[in-house]
Amino acid sequence: PLACLLQTVQGDTLKHPSTVSNTAEWRRCAKDVENCLGLSFADASFEGSLPSEIGNFVHLQSLSLHNGLLSGPLPTEIGRLRKLMMSDFGHNRFTGTLPTEVGELQAHTSSLYFELNRITGRLPSELG
Repeated sequence: PLACLLQTVQGDTLKHPSTVSNTAEWRRCAKDVENCLGLSFADASFEGSLPSEIGNFVHLQSLSLHNGLLSGPLPTEIGRLRKLMMSDFGHNRFTGTLPTEVGELQAHTSSLYFELNRITGRLPSELG
């Protein structure tokens, strides 16, 4: 299941011209999902949608995708990241409504950022 994440880094879904350190970090974490606690792709300018396989990183405590070019709806698998304490999806091009699974993260997450996206509709009731 993590092969999709590795493929996205190589350019099938997400594209980025020159972030060797971020690509290396992604591959390291993809090989060792159990011990991966944080991913930061802030300012990486990845393009495309966020793969649903992000939900496989169930031990992730920190995820930063700030200031990218990610688009499309957020995958519902985000809700599997129950240990997430900080997440930043801001300054991208995410569309649609926030999945209810995002609202379920609020109980564990101290900061959850979605500013400057193209998200529409009501907030999940769990977010208030």
